[in-house]
Amino acid sequence: MKLPLNLVVYATPPAPVVLVSTIDEKKKKNVAPFAFFATCSHIPPMVCFGTRKETDTYKNIMKTKEFVVSIPSPDIVDKVWSCGKKVEDEFKHSGLTPIKPKKVKPYRIKECQTNLECVFRWKKKTGDHILIIGEVVEADVNKKVFSKEKWKLRTKLNPLYHVTRNHFILGRGKYTVLEV
Repeated sequence: MKLPLNLVVYATPPAPVVLVSTIDEKKKKNVAPFAFFATCSHIPPMVCFGTRKETDTYKNIMKTKEFVVSIPSPDIVDKVWSCGKKVEDEFKHSGLTPIKPKKVKPYRIKECQTNLECVFRWKKKTGDHILIIGEVVEADVNKKVFSKEKWKLRTKLNPLYHVTRNHFILGRGKYTVLEV
């Protein structure tokens, strides 16, 4: 059956939802959820995500050249969803706890499984989004998730997947679609 091109994104497996935190030139904190995310290099470790030019996230990264990617678990889906609202302070509004970073200025997020401190490397326009590539310069993971064995580390993560609008897939193995 022919697939309408506007449905291509929904006919592919969903990517994990991440929270990207940035700061502006006045050190004002910002955090927003993104569902176009992937790792894209082992050496050096690099990640990418898609955003729009109009977002505070994009504007802040272009000015400061730094950001943090935090990987939430399904148990904080309500907090993740609330970060998508345009408010004065998304950390305060969502109830997420900012943690002081080690190598960049934007904050890590205490409630997330993984925090990746990144330095901006390049961008590329990709249709209606801009692909942001960052090099991971510092990383931390929750002790419950950590393992030195690569396969165990990856399988212990419990990502949150975005399906469409306010629908998310929760859990490992058993998938539950949640409407927030």
